[in-house]
Order: sequence, then structure tokens, then C-alpha cells
Amino acid sequence: ILSNVLIEANDETLVFTTTDFDVTVRFSCKAEVVEPGSITLPLKRLTSIVGVLSDQVVEIASDPKQDGAIRMTCGSYRSKITGIPAKEFPPIAKPEGGSTFKLDQAIFKESLRKTAYAAAVDDSRPVLMGVLLSFADGKLTTVATDGRRLALFWTELDFPEGQNCNAVLPAR
Repeated sequence: ILSNVLIEANDETLVFTTTDFDVTVRFSCKAEVVEPGSITLPLKRLTSIVGVLSDQVVEIASDPKQDGAIRMTCGSYRSKITGIPAKEFPPIAKPEGGSTFKLDQAIFKESLRKTAYAAAVDDSRPVLMGVLLSFADGKLTTVATDGRRLALFWTELDFPEGQNCNAVLPAR
């Protein structure tokens, strides 16, 4: 089940969730949802299919002939993928308290690209295996080190005053 992605269709949103119990990644996007539902699909197979699709609308529907399967259509492309019921996916703990920031994907990607390479890969010092994200003084600062080299990147960012916080994001 950990090699699958949980896909949840609610209202006008698709939510994709993956986890390895240490790191959980959740992504949502707008979608036209005809009927709410959820399923888990093999992530590698799904990404290989999505990587070759055209820029047309992708339709995903449950397969009425087989429980736990979906049919995917995009232009002339048609595929059937068998998954595992969503109830088998491990529960994901919701963070309590904390702060929420929305930032441009390109800025976030650039800040990680310019720093994550310097994070330690040896797990003898786990705190060095991550990237420090610091939201303070109107800036996002990212820092990573393996004890010998240090990478630092900062960019100005608009976020509510008094909402300063730090977090360590695993480099992987």
C-alpha cells in the first residue's frame, strides 16, 4: 500500500496523498467531480502514464466491472489501472497548531534546489539530513549542511507579520 498514492475526489477537488510513515506528501488540485470517491493506485504506474498524456482533459472513472479499478481516458488514450481500496491506506496524522504558508511553487522549488544538495546523507546525524525552512522578517531562508559544506538561500516573501516559524524538511 505504501507504493500507492491515495486519490480522494471531493466537491471540486482531487487530493493526492503518499507516505512512507516518515514523510507524507499531500497535493490537491481543482477538478470537476461528478461523484465523490477514493482509491489507491500504484504510484509508479500512474506517473508513467501521466508522463505521456497530452495536454487534454483527463477523465478518471471507476470500472463498474471490477471493484478497485479505474478507467483513465485522455484524448485517444485509454487505460485501466487496478488499485487497492482507500480504506487500506494508513491513516495520516493531521498537524495541530502550527502555521500555514502559501508560496509560489517556483520559489519553493528553487530554494530547495539551491540548498538540498548540501544536506547530509549519512544518518549518523539525522538533524543534518534535512533543510531548514525559516519564515522570518519577510523572508524565506533555506539552509542545509552536512557538517563540511553549507548552502544558504533566501528570498523575500509576503506573509503575515508575527507568523515567524522554523521547520526542518527531510531532504529526500
